[in-house]
Amino acid sequence: MAYEVKVTRQGQTTIPKELRDRYRIKEGDKVLYIDVGGYMVVLPMSKDPLKELQSLRIRDERSIAEIRKEIYRSAIKESEERRKRAARYRHIHSDH
Repeated sequence: MAYEVKVTRQGQTTIPKELRDRYRIKEGDKVLYIDVGGYMVVLPMSKDPLKELQSLRIRDERSIAEIRKEIYRSAIKESEERRKRAARYRHIHSDH
């Protein structure tokens, strides 16, 4: 699903209510903007990332920096796959 939003003079946008609800984003929460070259990805930030990782019960000897790099690479890969699917969808539906 794509959403078109307007950017204010101050560079602000509003996250659509449907997305705020789906990703449980509330006032004061943080989101992460990732520039992946040619487009950007917006990800909700975990309120307590360490607690979230601990709840997964994963034993990992990597540093936090290494884990962050892995998360960043995964986010880029996922956003690229979604961008390609959206482009195919637009191409298929523009032929009609």
